[in-house]
Amino acid sequence: NGHDNPFISAWRGNHCALGDCAKGQDTDIEQCSSLTGTLSIDDMAALASACDLVVCVDTMNGHLAGGLGVDCFVVLPFSADWRWHDGRDDTPWYAGMRLFRQPAPADWQGVVAPLRAAVQEKFNL
Repeated sequence: NGHDNPFISAWRGNHCALGDCAKGQDTDIEQCSSLTGTLSIDDMAALASACDLVVCVDTMNGHLAGGLGVDCFVVLPFSADWRWHDGRDDTPWYAGMRLFRQPAPADWQGVVAPLRAAVQEKFNL
């Protein structure tokens, strides 16, 4: 599209709550148009391995990135699964993973600001 954009969305669908929260925050997120249909785990592993950072919700993609040693920021709901250990922003399972939790139920806006700041810090933006 004529401008350098380090942010690529691998979201396959027409709606993403986090993407909606990020709108209007001077962050252009390009949709990866080649993602159609179902990707194999091998395809997702190749995509994650090509990234400097994977940002996702609690899905297989986060576990895959973590298992591959790819840095990953995972967004968690207020009442996250017990395996994510309450009160922590890291996990014993994956060294390069950082957790971002909703401060209140359904408060995705409260996750976007610290997530954005962490991405900016990581890449000196």
